Amino acid sequence: MDGLAVAREIRSRDSKALIVFLTSYTKYMPDVFEVVTFDYIQKPITVERLRLLLEKAETYLGMTNQSFSFGYGRSRDSLKFDEILYLEKKGRQALIHTKDTIYKTNMTTKEIWECLDSRMFAAIHGSFIVNLKHVKTVSSGTVCLSDGQELAVTRGYRKSLAEKHMAFVQGGM
Repeated sequence: MDGLAVAREIRSRDSKALIVFLTSYTKYMPDVFEVVTFDYIQKPITVERLRLLLEKAETYLGMTNQSFSFGYGRSRDSLKFDEILYLEKKGRQALIHTKDTIYKTNMTTKEIWECLDSRMFAAIHGSFIVNLKHVKTVSSGTVCLSDGQELAVTRGYRKSLAEKHMAFVQGGM
């Protein structure tokens, strides 16, 4: 089994695993990103490059392990940032979309942003905030999420979304 096959197998079992490719063959670089690779390092690796990789992984894991706490009525909930696909503001309510459930809260957009890590979330509309971890593709007018949903991106948010998404993907979180 080659490294790409091993990565596919790991990804099929664990969607959250951080996969790093270490190789001297740059021709395989486009292929490794199909398995959502965390990083790609060319041989020979230096101590400095390894240190930077470990710091980047620590930052990423620290971000994704943060939680968003909120209340609605008499209940209080807490979700890991990882679990949130996107947040949608509808009137006085905010809907928190996860893979399986939609939660409600009466928080304002300002209160929501105060609880989120702006390196991991981006506004795509005055009423929508997406989790950059779940963004598969960004095009001029839409964003496609990991669950297949497509959301509209209004003109005023396109540039900042593209920049934040690129920074997130490249590890500039």
